[in-house]
Amino acid sequence: MRPLRRAKPFRRYLGELAAGTQSVAERDVLTMCDTFLVPRPVRQTPRRDSAGRLRFTDAEWRLPDGRIVVLEVDGGVHMRVEHWSADIERERQLVATGVIVVRCTALELRQHPERIARDLRRLGVLESSA
Repeated sequence: MRPLRRAKPFRRYLGELAAGTQSVAERDVLTMCDTFLVPRPVRQTPRRDSAGRLRFTDAEWRLPDGRIVVLEVDGGVHMRVEHWSADIERERQLVATGVIVVRCTALELRQHPERIARDLRRLGVLESSA
């Protein structure tokens, strides 16, 4: 049998699924990081908000000064009023704990990842050497 075409990227993708990638948008975050030399984030981090509720952040980076930048990616379901309202409350309660929350849409992440990478750098997420 011949080797599987594109086996290396396929193995990498399977590894990302095993490591916790749960959506296409989460995969797009990793692609953005690799393309624009942004360090890969810690994903699905459990974090208590100001009300004491356990939340899981999409992606986060610890800055050299100890601050934390959280990237939340909003897909289409987030446009529904009940989700949008909950997202606003969630963001406010995360910010109240001292983290920096940055939001983007899944569409922006797919079509203009350079903008998100630029904004993460401006917030202090340093370039990776990878």
